[in-house]
Amino acid sequence: MIRYLPIGVRLVLTTLCVGLGGTASVAAEPPADAALTKKVTDWAQRLEDRIDQQADPKAFAEAMDAAKFADRISQGLSLPPEIRQGLLSPKLAASLSQKIAQNVESGGSYRLLRIHQVNQEPRALFRMLGEGGVNYHDLHLIVDAHGHVRIVDVDVYITGEALSQTMRRSLVPVLGLRNQTFAAKALGIQDEYSKHLPQVVKVTAAARKGEHAEALALYRELPPALQKHQGLMMIAINASQQVDEEAYLKLLQAYCKEFPQSSGDLILLDVLHAKRKFDELLQAVDRLDRKLGGDAYLHTFRGAAHMEKKDFPAARRAFEACIRGEPKLADAYWGYITLELQQKNFTKVTELLTAVQTKAGVELEDLTKAEEYADFVKSPEGKAWLKKQAR
Repeated sequence: MIRYLPIGVRLVLTTLCVGLGGTASVAAEPPADAALTKKVTDWAQRLEDRIDQQADPKAFAEAMDAAKFADRISQGLSLPPEIRQGLLSPKLAASLSQKIAQNVESGGSYRLLRIHQVNQEPRALFRMLGEGGVNYHDLHLIVDAHGHVRIVDVDVYITGEALSQTMRRSLVPVLGLRNQTFAAKALGIQDEYSKHLPQVVKVTAAARKGEHAEALALYRELPPALQKHQGLMMIAINASQQVDEEAYLKLLQAYCKEFPQSSGDLILLDVLHAKRKFDELLQAVDRLDRKLGGDAYLHTFRGAAHMEKKDFPAARRAFEACIRGEPKLADAYWGYITLELQQKNFTKVTELLTAVQTKAGVELEDLTKAEEYADFVKSPEGKAWLKKQAR
């Protein structure tokens, strides 16, 4: 497969993402006891293996404690029994689990970054990469009465909030159609939202079905005040990412302007790239890196930004740092290859192409048919490399 460094950062918005709230915190506390840390680490590594290596569609669902998750969604609400039962349905966890596995099957990855704790609760921070980009999931964990580690919630970096809060907002259309007054009071929704609830339901329903163009069109029909609602803006951003690049960037910029306190550094990256504010982008990457407790993948963003700034030595250092940190991560090689193709450093290109095959396990397509490699395949280095590949 031939890959090139993407022009923009691009973010994974389609998995575990519906609305947006305050930025999820991963502030570290003193480490948990060694036995608990080992137990959680062993469990997280097994989960990573089932998802990242086996693309097991049941792995995430089987790790979730549906009852505890439902408790967090419905906290403080007197829900009708059938809605409460719906929250306990295995279909909810199964849907999330399948989406994560499908992302891996499509060439993505789901990797454990670290074990930590927040408010004495153990957490496992995972990075999800896919064709859409990058996202991070910070899993809230408990050890149940049987000694099993279970997931009770997930902080989703691209939404900036716990998944339970996102799901809680999704109850608005359901409860509102039953009892609009109850929904408004119970969930704290504003009058404008409540007044136009049928239109809101249509937007969310289209988004849930994957009808992105329809969801975006329906969003644009909402009153201006509702188009500035955080959750609805995120639905529109997600939809536009799939169908309208220009609308996607405009909505991202509007969101960051409307909710500057809620706009995490991850969602800012595309906006800063589009505005060509590469120094600010590098600062945002540094902040995100510190918040995550370190992630070698972020060096690919640094490398891309330095390339745009024509600071090629800094770009090389960034890509090399990524490769040192994660030698099996293909994205670092593609960024580096793009740089050296531009610089016509074909000796280095051959070295990197070999490395992306042997270390990252990538099967290359016919480079002679790729326009970006035209000068390379004509060069002595390229001809020698292609001859060796043909053996």
